[in-house]
Amino acid sequence: RSNNCSSQKLTKILHCAVIRRPDHGTDAVRELCCTSTTASSESSTPDEVVAAQAAASTRAPRFFHKPLPAAAGTQFKLDDGESKHALRALRLKEGDFLELGDGGGQLVKVRLVSAGKGGALVESIEAPRSAPWEGPRWQVAVACGTLKGGRADWLVEKCTELGAGSFVPILTERSPEVTEGRSNRLDRVALAAAKQCLRTHALEVVQPTPLSGLLNEVRDAPLAL
Repeated sequence: RSNNCSSQKLTKILHCAVIRRPDHGTDAVRELCCTSTTASSESSTPDEVVAAQAAASTRAPRFFHKPLPAAAGTQFKLDDGESKHALRALRLKEGDFLELGDGGGQLVKVRLVSAGKGGALVESIEAPRSAPWEGPRWQVAVACGTLKGGRADWLVEKCTELGAGSFVPILTERSPEVTEGRSNRLDRVALAAAKQCLRTHALEVVQPTPLSGLLNEVRDAPLAL
């Protein structure tokens, strides 16, 4: 629970519960808590910086697609949203390489075959490969059904960037529902954030849960913050 107090009355209180999955020990918790401090204290050499920049510039852009092709040599179209991102935003051309993920840890490299008005037609150049989950798997539960002004989007984006496994909107007496449109938007925000930070496992936005149901999870969790 965090609040921002001033001389004026308190206007908003954000309640947040973080539940650790039972398959990760206390070392993983300590590692996650120290990540930002360690990263900022370690300095990189000029050669390491140049190498990282070169790797980033040659990395194939990441997109999401379900289902992924089962074998190499399969041609298929990306959906409208991903096609627009590839062709209009990134201005990819025929022959360019992309990387597709299904949000569940599966990745496959593809080549752009056709870039026309009908969308982006790609061809897989390999069979899907698995990328295991790395680090602790956190479940974040937040009473955020009434957040306005893009703050709910920002919250989902940051949870994705920090490596949370799932995001659970909480239903309360004064926030009794989260509309389907809002839930769908949070799904899109989570997917966009996962692409931006190259997550192979997308953040799962769980169906809104009553507080009573969340309390049962908190009680049974090996660690709850």
